[in-house]
Amino acid sequence: MLETLGFDNDALETVIPILNLSALPLLRTLSMLAIDHAKYLEQLSNSGLAALIPQLEVLSLDSQLIDIAPEYLLSAFDHSLFDYYSIDAENFTTWVRQIRHLRLMTGTAATGAVRSEMFSILATSLRDQAKVRLQSLYFNISLKDSGQLRDSAKKDKVSEAVTGLAEACRYKGIEVIYEDQPNRWVDSYTSREFSTRQRRVGVKT
Repeated sequence: MLETLGFDNDALETVIPILNLSALPLLRTLSMLAIDHAKYLEQLSNSGLAALIPQLEVLSLDSQLIDIAPEYLLSAFDHSLFDYYSIDAENFTTWVRQIRHLRLMTGTAATGAVRSEMFSILATSLRDQAKVRLQSLYFNISLKDSGQLRDSAKKDKVSEAVTGLAEACRYKGIEVIYEDQPNRWVDSYTSREFSTRQRRVGVKT
């Protein structure tokens, strides 16, 4: 029987019939990719997901659900890793007071997909917070050594911005974790590091 399940919004209709305790009595890890809109939550209301939540140890969710999550998902926020794609400082400012774990989905340093302004904006926002609930922030491992960027000017800019955000995190007591990020629809979307840590803690809800 399945202990780990991941799906995206395209597979929602297919997955809904099995999202229940009878079909998934041993489920411990659930990743919901691109489930980021109220219409998807409405579809999920027709499933048995709410009954599954208490037995889960690890949840991977889109950060867009933070403000619209139903009560049964709110109860699982402490052992959920939220994926963050935006550079919206206003959302970030609010979310770091609501959740414990956040993953910055930035692309890799080598591909040039990283936007240094994203890190600068988030660092400033974080420093301005009087109090945060956030405990861990996950970075793409390629950012640990942005020296792999060929463009020296861009390398310096990205490195400085990443360092600034990491320092802001440490100042606030937030752990910075570097790991490989998933290639959408190819790799497992669940963070291995987050899963290991949650199981070590032995989350029971």
